[in-house]
Amino acid sequence: MEPLDIEVVDEAEYLRSLVATAASDAAVLRDQIHRRTQLLDKLRMAYMRDVVVVKDQLWKHGIRTDAELAALPSADFKPLLPLFSPAESFLRVRPCTDEAWTKAEIAAQVATQQLATVKAAKDKSDGALAAMTDDAATLRRMLVKEQKVTAFLQDEQKRLKGKLDAMAAARSTHHASMEATVVAQLETAATTADRTAATADHTAATAKAELKQCQDAHVAAMAMAADAMDSQKREWQRKVDRCNERQAKAADMIQTLQRDIERFEAAAAAMETRVELKHLQDLNAMSGNWQREVEAHALTKQRSMDAMADLERRLKDALAAIEPTRAQLADTRQQLLQRTRELDAATAQYTTLDELFRTKTRVWQTTYDEMDGHWRGTLVRGGLDGEFAYRDLERSVHELHDQRREVRELTRALEDKLRSATDALKQRTFDHAMANRNVVRAECAISRLELQVQTLTSALERQWEVSGGMLMAAEEAATRHVEAGHVWQATYLDARDEWTAAAREMEAKAGLLMDDVECARRQRQAAEAKTTKCLARLKEIQSCLEDKTFECMTWQQDMAALSADVSVIHIDEKEERT
Repeated sequence: MEPLDIEVVDEAEYLRSLVATAASDAAVLRDQIHRRTQLLDKLRMAYMRDVVVVKDQLWKHGIRTDAELAALPSADFKPLLPLFSPAESFLRVRPCTDEAWTKAEIAAQVATQQLATVKAAKDKSDGALAAMTDDAATLRRMLVKEQKVTAFLQDEQKRLKGKLDAMAAARSTHHASMEATVVAQLETAATTADRTAATADHTAATAKAELKQCQDAHVAAMAMAADAMDSQKREWQRKVDRCNERQAKAADMIQTLQRDIERFEAAAAAMETRVELKHLQDLNAMSGNWQREVEAHALTKQRSMDAMADLERRLKDALAAIEPTRAQLADTRQQLLQRTRELDAATAQYTTLDELFRTKTRVWQTTYDEMDGHWRGTLVRGGLDGEFAYRDLERSVHELHDQRREVRELTRALEDKLRSATDALKQRTFDHAMANRNVVRAECAISRLELQVQTLTSALERQWEVSGGMLMAAEEAATRHVEAGHVWQATYLDARDEWTAAAREMEAKAGLLMDDVECARRQRQAAEAKTTKCLARLKEIQSCLEDKTFECMTWQQDMAALSADVSVIHIDEKEERT
C-alpha cells in the first residue's frame, strides 16, 4: 500500500472519530437541554401558582411581614432530582431567587450555543470528510496511472536489456568462431563477417528506432504529466482565489454587520434612556399628584377643624345667651336629644368616610408597590441583555429608590399627622357631644339652638360632599396613573423584545458569516496542503523521469559503444581482406 493511501485512510478514520465524538456530545447536550427545559417549566409553573397568586392574595388581605411571606409553599423537584444526581444521593433545593433564575437562563443559553457549535462542527467535519474522500479517490487514480507508466518503462528497460545481452552473447560467439576459423576459412569468415555486419547494422538501426520510440513516449508522458499538473495547479489556484474572494466578501459583510450592531446598540441605548426618562417623569408627576392630594386632604381637615372651632365659639356664645331661657328647657329637651342623635349619626358618617379614605389610600399604596415590583422585575429581565451597559442606570435607579423611600417616609409622616388630626377631631367631637349634654343640662334656648344645629348640619353635609368628591377624584387619578404605568411597561417590553430579536438576528448572521469564513479558511488550508502534496509528488515523478532519462542516456552510450565496436570489426575485416 502506498504512503499517500495510508495517510488518507488515517485522516478519514480520524475525521470519523471526530464526527462520532461530536454526535455523542450533541446527544449529551440535547439531553441536558431537555432536562433543563423540564426544570425551567416546573419552576415557572410553581412560581405562577405558589408565588404570584398567593402573594397577590396576601397583599389583598394586608399581610406584609417577612415571616408570613417566607412561609409560602415552594416547587416540588422530587420527580426531576434523579436526572441530575446518582441514586444514592439527593439534592437540597432552596427557594428560587432571581439570581438562580438568571443563572438557569444563562446555563440554558450556553447549552444551546454549545449544541449549535457542535452541530456546526459535525457538518463541517462531514463536508471535510467528503472532500478528503474525493481527493483520495483522485489521488488513487493518479497513482494507478503513474504505476502503469512505471511498469511500462520497466518492461521496456527489461526488453532492451535482453536485446543488448543477446547482442553481446552473439558478439562473443562470433569472435570465438572467427578466431577458430580465421586461418583455415578466410573467405567463409569474410562472408560471415559481412552478413554479421549487415545483421549488426540492422539490429543497431532497430535498437535506435526503438530507443527513439521510447524517448518519444517518455517525452509525451512527461508532457502529459506536466499538462495535468499545470491544469490541476491552475484549478487549485482558481479555488484559492475564490476562497480569498469569499473571505474578503465575508470580512466586508462582517464589518457591515458590526457597524449595524453598533448602530442598533446605540439606538437601543438611546431608547432605554428615553424610556427611563419618561418613566422618571411619570413617577415625578405621580409623586407630585400624590403630594397635592395629601395637601388638599390636609387643607380639608384644617377647614373641618376651623368649622369645629367656629362651632365651639358659637356654642360658647349660645351658653352665654341661654341663661335667660332656663324656664323653656323642659319643653324642648326631647327635641335637643333628637338633634344630638342626628349629630352622632353625622359623626359616624364622618368616621365611615375616613375609613373609606384609609382603605383607598391602602389600595393605592398596594397598587404602587405592585407597580414598583413589576418595574424591578422589568429591570432584572432587562439586565440579562446588557449587564455592563446598565450600571449607570442602576445607580440612577438606586437614587430613585432613595427618592421613593423619602416619599414613602413623607407619606407616612403625613399619614401620622392625618391620624393625629383625626384623633383630635374625634376628641373634639366627643367634647362637643359632652358640651351638648352640658348644654342640655344647662337648659339652653331651643329655638336658637335648633337653627344653629340645622345650619351646622347642612355645612357638614356640604363639607362631606366636597371631601367625597375629592376622594373620588384622587381615586380616578390613581387609576389613570396605574393605567399609564401599565401602558409604559407594555411599550418598554415590546421595544426590548424587538431590540433583543434584532440583536439575536444580527448575532446569528455574524455567526453564520464567521462559520463561512472559517470554512473558507479551512478549505484554503486544505487546498494549500493538497497543492503541497501534489507538488511533492510532481517532484518525485520528475526525479523518477530524470533517472529514467539518465538510464536511457546510458543505453544510448552503450549502443554507441556497440556501434563503434562493430565499426572496428568491419575495419579489421577489411584490413584482413586487404
